[in-house]
Amino acid sequence: MITVVPIGQPELRVDELRRLRDELARIFNTGVDLIEPIPLSFQAYDPIRDQYRASLLIDSLPEDEIVLGITGVDLFAPHLNFVFGEANPVLKRAIISTFRLDRKNPLFLERVIKEAVHEIGHLLGLGHCPDPRCIMHFSNTIQDTDLKGPGFCKNCLLYLKE
Repeated sequence: MITVVPIGQPELRVDELRRLRDELARIFNTGVDLIEPIPLSFQAYDPIRDQYRASLLIDSLPEDEIVLGITGVDLFAPHLNFVFGEANPVLKRAIISTFRLDRKNPLFLERVIKEAVHEIGHLLGLGHCPDPRCIMHFSNTIQDTDLKGPGFCKNCLLYLKE
């Protein structure tokens, strides 16, 4: 079971959240529960960077089997300018941000789904993949995300089936 939790204002309409839910259910062959939004933790805000530390927002997520938070704020991790998302496989919680996915771009929802699948892949034990078309390839830019295919490469898929 995957639980999807909006954090603050993730820029996703109800129909987009439902589409995300349906895609995650299809890809991972499991139930997906959309729960009510939780407030944004301002303890995660870094005023010098004007960004939120992803790991601290992950800590604010509820406990469940697998939890994916979605927010509209700009995220960062130490030593990186920004991140599209981050996962904590030990806690089985991850977060993605819509901030840099460009709401006005027709690829917006596809990007959201790719980032969600990528972070859940980490929660299931996958690392970054060298194949630039694999959903588990590291995205340094939005163009990297756009280049990825919608799913896992053969090697990553084999790992998931083990």
